[in-house]
Amino acid sequence: VFQINDNNGTTQLLGIAPTTGNATFAGNIATSGNINISGTSGKYGINSVDLIEYSGGFRIGAVSDDDESLTLVGFGGQPNIVLGETAMQFNFSTSEKMRLDNGGHLGIGNNSPSSFWSQANTLVLDDGGNTGLTIKSTATGNGRVVFTDQSSSNPGFTDGGQIHYGHTNDKMRFRTAGADRVTIDSQGRVGIGNVDPAFLLQISGSDSTLMQLNNTGGSSAQCRLQFKRDSAIRWNLGANVTNEFTFFDQQ
Repeated sequence: VFQINDNNGTTQLLGIAPTTGNATFAGNIATSGNINISGTSGKYGINSVDLIEYSGGFRIGAVSDDDESLTLVGFGGQPNIVLGETAMQFNFSTSEKMRLDNGGHLGIGNNSPSSFWSQANTLVLDDGGNTGLTIKSTATGNGRVVFTDQSSSNPGFTDGGQIHYGHTNDKMRFRTAGADRVTIDSQGRVGIGNVDPAFLLQISGSDSTLMQLNNTGGSSAQCRLQFKRDSAIRWNLGANVTNEFTFFDQQ
């Protein structure tokens, strides 16, 4: 056995067993270079469950269900981050909170985001009950969700779609093909083709027909536009079953 003791010659600091080649250390190892570890068995030449562990806080090595992982252990010895072959898990205590799998699917509160519809599973939010997403902006800032099919410096403004909320005037705007289509202002007024509606519903456009009412209930169905005051129907405007234009008082 080769060994190095302390100054008193009583405490072994380094020992190497000639038959196994195993080395034991007492104290810390300090180096300004790299420490290389190699072996003859195991995929990475490391055949230990806990290769490095410091006060239950940091561990590199195998875990029970994945021998190709790196586990960062939090206080109390519970794994907080597990970097595995197929997924990266973020845990608090024993509960998984977020997972990024090897297909690029991110699940927050869900451990199988890839199981959802393939056209909408890049990000899956799951809070178990009510689930929401908040976009926080300043009092004069804007919140946006942008849809685009190309790399652009201003997607949603010159191409693609955008849902836009401006906090300066508390106005919601919906854009398609890079243009404003529907606007809801802070008073609840809706503008279709108009970004500053002056009425509860204002439709603006260059087409000869700006609005169509279509009743698909069959030949016996009438198509009407009703005018009410309070809760009572006052007037009806529309077409009857014989395609005649009708305008009548229903008081």
